[in-house]
Formats: sequence, C-alpha cells, structure tokens
Amino acid sequence: MAHLLVFWSALLVYGALRQDTFYGVDGWQLLRRVASGDTRSYVHLLYKPGLGLFGHAGETLGLTLYDSATWYSAIGAALGVVGFHAAVRCLSENRRDALLVTALAAACPAIVFYATVVERHGPFLAYAGFATWIGARLAVRPTPGRAMALGGAVALSYAGHSTGVLLLAWLLPLAAWWPGALRMPDLRRWTRLSAIVLLTTVAGLIAARLAGRLLGQTESNSFAFLAQHAAVHLRQPWLLPVHVWQEWLLAFAPVSVTWLAAWFRPGERGLAAATTLGLAVYLGFSFAILGGFDERGAYLLPMGFAAALLTVRALPTAVSGACVGLAATLAVVQVLRHDDHRHADVAAGIAAAVGEARPYLLLAEASDFELLFVHFPELRPVEDWWDGLDAGGFEPETVSAPGALPALEAFLRSRLDSGRPLVITAAGVAYLEHPRYTEEWRAGPMLLEFLFERFRFERTDVEGFHGFVARR
Repeated sequence: MAHLLVFWSALLVYGALRQDTFYGVDGWQLLRRVASGDTRSYVHLLYKPGLGLFGHAGETLGLTLYDSATWYSAIGAALGVVGFHAAVRCLSENRRDALLVTALAAACPAIVFYATVVERHGPFLAYAGFATWIGARLAVRPTPGRAMALGGAVALSYAGHSTGVLLLAWLLPLAAWWPGALRMPDLRRWTRLSAIVLLTTVAGLIAARLAGRLLGQTESNSFAFLAQHAAVHLRQPWLLPVHVWQEWLLAFAPVSVTWLAAWFRPGERGLAAATTLGLAVYLGFSFAILGGFDERGAYLLPMGFAAALLTVRALPTAVSGACVGLAATLAVVQVLRHDDHRHADVAAGIAAAVGEARPYLLLAEASDFELLFVHFPELRPVEDWWDGLDAGGFEPETVSAPGALPALEAFLRSRLDSGRPLVITAAGVAYLEHPRYTEEWRAGPMLLEFLFERFRFERTDVEGFHGFVARR
C-alpha cells in the first residue's frame, strides 16, 4: 500500500509539471524516429521501443505522441521513486524516515526536471530504482543469489541507459559497508560476491546486446563514443569545478551538500564512504562526456537517492523536512523557467497566416519540430522523404538523385491542391542556407533554390511567425 501511495503521489506531481517545451537536441529527434516507426537504438536499447509502445497506447487514449513521451518520463521517474522507497524500507524499519528519504530524493531538481521532459533519463529511473532496491537487499543479506540478482538488475539498467552500469560503483560499496561504521568487510566473502555480481553483469550486458541485435536494434561502439569525448574534455581540467557545480551541487541542491554531514557521524561513515566512491565515479564519467556542457545532472540521477538517504540519517528530522521544501521549490522554479512555451507565439502566427487551412510545414531547423510535435500535433509528422530526414541532414546524393526533385514537387503540389499552404519559417530558411553539419551535408541551399523557383513563396510576418507561405 505504501508503495502505491508513493507511486501515485510522485506521478501526480510529475504529471502536473510535464513541460510543453523540448529540452536540448535529443527530444525532437527521438520523436522524429518513433513517429516514422523507427524504434532502433544505437545505445540505450530500451528507450525507443518503450516510447513506441507508449505512443501506441497514448494514441488509443487520444494523446499526442509528445504527450505520450512526457507521460513515459513521468511514469518511469515515479517507478524509480518507488524503487528508492523499497530500497530504504529494506535498509530501515522506520517508515517515517523511509518516506522522508523518498520525498527528498523525488524532489531533487534534476530528478523532477527529467521526469517532466522528453528524454531518456526519466524512464531510466525505473531501472535505476529497481537496481537500487536489489542492491539494498544484497546489503542486508549478502548471498550468491542476491549477488546474481544485482548483476541482472544492473544489466537491465544498462539496457535502459548505458550509464546503468555505473550503479555498481555505489551499490557494491553500499553492500560492503552496510550497516554503520566504516570497516573492512570479510574480504574473501566480498571478493566472491563481487565476482558473482560482475560476471553476472557482464553476461547481462552481452545478452542485452545480442537481444538488441536479434530484435533489429542498431549496433554501435559506446566505448568509442566515450573515448572521443573524453579525449577532449579530460584535457580541460579547469572545467571540472564548473562541471561539479552544474551537474551536482546545483542540480541536486540541497542534498548535494547536506549529505556531507554523515561524515561527522561515526555510525554513518561506511555509507558516506560508499557514496563518496560512487559520486567520484559518476562525476568522472559525466565530466569525460560533458566537460563544461550543462546537462542539469542527467548522468548522476541515482546519486540523488544516495545523498537523500545520508541527509535523513545524519540530520534532524526537522532539517530534513526543510530540505524537502527547499528542493521542491528549486525544482518547480527550474521547470517553470525552462518551460517557457517559446514557440507558442510562432504557432499562433502560423495559424493566423493560414486561417482555416491546414498547413504543411517544411521542417528544417530544430525549433520547427517543436512547432510540429507540440503545437500542431494533428499534422502527420512523416509523409514523404523530406519528413524522413533529420533537420538539415539533406545529403546532396538524395536531392540530386534522378527524379527526386520532380517527385518532391509533385508531392508538395498535391498538398497545395488539397488546400494546404506550404509554410517554412525564417529560421528554417537560415538553417538550410547555412547547414551546421559537415561539408558533405550541404544540400540545404539546393533545396532552397528549388523551392523558391518552383513555388510562389511570400514573405509573411504575422504575430510571432516570421517566414514564408506558398498558396495554390
């Protein structure tokens, strides 16, 4: 019953805060692929298949794909909170403290943010919460069976998001040093159990990749991706303080600081040491990937629970309760500041420009996709070969292929003949004029020349819309 209360409480809050604004560059690309029926994943194997299922389920309920995607994040994060609650109940008999820890973790600004946007990290929390619960079970009763279960749970978390494997950096030390004071564990026993966990994890990772390949998922070299970024960012150590501020101190305030109080309580130093080890690994990994880029704590989400657990164990209940209020306030402010509906006035301008007609949006710049998925969800997002490509990703070979441009012209004229004006934003035009891709992706100018030569586009500035409209 308590788990259900936790789930529905978290889901109610996260659902109410769901944003109508894309975050970063991944959200529209994920929806773009899933809308076209492509649920293959290069990494993070389970996200897009899960989003596809949510999309189909939401469609039967009358939800747009964007709404389904934000609910996917909210539900995944709420399930993660339930996993955290189960973990702390396993580690403690105190129900009040368990709810306090859960509330504090659930209110972390980073966790709230990713529970409310289209991104992989919200659904990943469901797997991270489950693995944390399994890790807590191993801590209170270290057995070979529970060690194998932890390895399997970590492998499942990896399938949810590749950073899931990092959970071992915190959960294994947690199990070794629980409960109480920092002390040497039975090395022979923990070497054996750790070997079981690691071997099971490796077997699970291999199984996940094989299963992905059999199901049509796309292979990629995740290590090469990490190495490519690390080769740049690890040579910029002066950015590390900026990274720690952005990805930990600010993203998880106030527990990003309050957990340190555990070091001053002898009975909590074992747990504090485990958290320090885990946090060091997570911060090192995220710095290698991000450098000074701000991702609002995306890669450190599981450590929010660890910091919340230590905060409640080390500080008086009244102080921990105040931390919940402060974290929630910071989280809500962050969500409201980001969810600025920045393209709503553009959508209103397009609607005013075309009147009662149903526009056909020529999508190019990333913001165009936000117009489509958020503000014009009734328009089919994938109708032809133009729609099947990412913004700005028009290869010259595709455009110059025999019959390609005549086919595009015939398609667009059929839209005009059906009463649908062609609309392209000024931002889209600028993007195609100067594509921000490598030199071989330079077909944007070719497309613009074709469009303005074959169709009578008129410059249109209505309300927030600045662009071009072609009518029959």
